[in-house]
Amino acid sequence: MKIAVITFPGSNCDSDIYRVLKDQYNAEVDRIWHRDGLDKKSNL
Repeated sequence: MKIAVITFPGSNCDSDIYRVLKDQYNAEVDRIWHRDGLDKKSNL
């Protein structure tokens, strides 16, 4: 499963959820800036 974590200015929890999804769930995770589109094929 490929997951997109969207980062917003001033947020700090995106790094935490990225690490949990990647390390604990072995998910394929991409970080995406809030102004970038979801051009990548993500399932969640």
